[in-house]
Amino acid sequence: MKHNRQRKEVIVQHPDGLQMISAGLLAKEAQKYQSSIYLASNAARADAKSVLDILTLAAGKGARLSIEAEGRDASTAVQHLSNLFDHVLENVPADKEGPYDHLYQAHL
Repeated sequence: MKHNRQRKEVIVQHPDGLQMISAGLLAKEAQKYQSSIYLASNAARADAKSVLDILTLAAGKGARLSIEAEGRDASTAVQHLSNLFDHVLENVPADKEGPYDHLYQAHL
């Protein structure tokens, strides 16, 4: 089976950067895919399926990250996660707890 590799650059738009709630949503969505998925900055690389790994990137507003995926559903995974960065993660409240599924239902 041929493994597909995909990569796309995204920019963190949230005023507080990629914080706990955003990282949780991102990891939850990444876990839906069989492909290996990573977020990479110039200095580090993190497993996109792990909230703690994502937080180690300490990606503030304006940070440029690459979504990198390898596997049979890599193209779909990269497209979906980049869509989250473009349309959802910038609107996630940083100071509240709770389910935020309603913020991205239209983008799934």
